[in-house]
Parts: sequence; C-alpha cells; structure tokens
Amino acid sequence: MIIGVDVGGSTTKAVLFEKGEVVGTAVSRSAEDPVTSISGVLGKVLSDSRTDLANIEYVAVSGGRSRQLPSSVLNLGVRMVDEIKSIGVGGLKLAGAKEGLVVSMGTGTAIVWAREGGRKVTHVGGTGVGGGTMVGLGRKLLGISDAPVLNEMAKRGDARHVDLTVGDIVGGTIGTLNTDMTASNFGKLSGAATPEDIAAGILNMVAEVVGEIAHISASGVGTTHIILVGSLTKLDYVSGKTLATLQSLGREAMIPKLAEFNVAVGAATEASWGT
Repeated sequence: MIIGVDVGGSTTKAVLFEKGEVVGTAVSRSAEDPVTSISGVLGKVLSDSRTDLANIEYVAVSGGRSRQLPSSVLNLGVRMVDEIKSIGVGGLKLAGAKEGLVVSMGTGTAIVWAREGGRKVTHVGGTGVGGGTMVGLGRKLLGISDAPVLNEMAKRGDARHVDLTVGDIVGGTIGTLNTDMTASNFGKLSGAATPEDIAAGILNMVAEVVGEIAHISASGVGTTHIILVGSLTKLDYVSGKTLATLQSLGREAMIPKLAEFNVAVGAATEASWGT
C-alpha cells in the first residue's frame, strides 16, 4: 500500500492506494509547516481506513508546498512527483481514459494535455482565474470568503442582473453567440444588484473563463476529450456553469468521481510506475 498526498496552500489531501486503486481518502486543513500538514493527513487517512502505518511502503507527494518536505515523514520514504505530471496522470486515471485535456480547477487553473495513459504529459497553459479569484472578490465585494457559502448564494442569485448579455447589446444573436451568452462580465452591475446576484456574477465569470480557455486549449491540441478536476468541481454552481459554457461552444466534458483528489491520485500512480 502507498499513500498519495497533495500538499496545497489551504488544504492537504491524501489517497490510500492498494494494488493501484483508491481505497481511502482524507482531507485536512494545511498548517503553516508542510511537515505538520502531511503528518496530519497521513494520520487521518490511516485512522479512517483502519490501516496500520507498517502496511505503507512509501508516500508519493505533489502540490505547491511539497518541495519543502524532507526525504522522510513518520519514518516513511517520500517520493516527489512533479505537479503537472500528477495533474495529467491523475486525470486520466480517474476518468479511465488514455488521452485527454485535464483542466485542474483550483486556486488558479492549470491545463494539461495527457496521452498514452499518462506516459506523455504537456503543460498547455492555464489562467490565474480560479478559486482564489472567487474568494478574493467575494471578500472584497461581499465580505464573504467561504467558497461553499458563495456557491449557495450564487444559486439564489441571477448573474444576468450584473452581466451584460449579447441580447442586451445587439438585441439578438450574433455569429455563434445566442442572446443569453455573456458579452461583458459585470458590465451591468448597479446598486440594484443583490448580494446573491453579485455572488452569481463572480462565480459565473470564473466558470466562463475556465470553460473558454479549456475550449481554446482543446482546439489547440486537437482533442475532444476534456476532463475537469480540482476542488472547484465540488461547487455545483461553478461546475455546472463551466459544463454549460463548454456545451455552448460545442464541447462535452466530464467530472470524474474523486476529482478533488486528482493531484494525490496522480502522484501515487506516477510514483508506483517506478517501482
């Protein structure tokens, strides 16, 4: 058995792997010290799955803060895995695919083209628009920085009260754009917009940007298979709007089970190939 860990800035995620399959998961809030973060999540995944530390062969780690870790934690060897590689390998593993564009929706958004079952991985690009954008704007505009709270507020609001649509500007369709599509995010914002409307506008903007960039990236690499992963996929307003944006552009995408554990799954999978 091995454990894959994604050491992030706000949360640390772990997956317990047995014979190449996920048999346990855990999430804990990240501490200032990454060693404390990984020690905590390791203890949690072992406790939740009722697994003894002696059964673990090693820990495969990835994520933004993984480089600060020592070569061993809790007397377990630590194997570092490149984060871009983990995104691509994890996305294909979770989707059961051999090839695809993996869109990692986290604090920002990373886009990775993986093929040959993850043996070849290319960092296509990405955008700084993501969960961090959502939380930052929510804090500044609404005094709320809790992502699930913003998501629930957005579901009660209407982004059309803050966004200019194609119909607002031209009164009809233009090219491939229908009247309901966004022409300018926050282009209609006024004092009449409710906090729920503003939340909807923030999350809608993030989802549309991610969807558009995923579409352009898929066209660039010549793939039709788009896989959405990362923490933002757990927010149904954001994931729904992202899927809708892609669909409006003639694209289909999927969100696999355990999508939020993508990097941890990719790290464990990639590390196991070298054993």
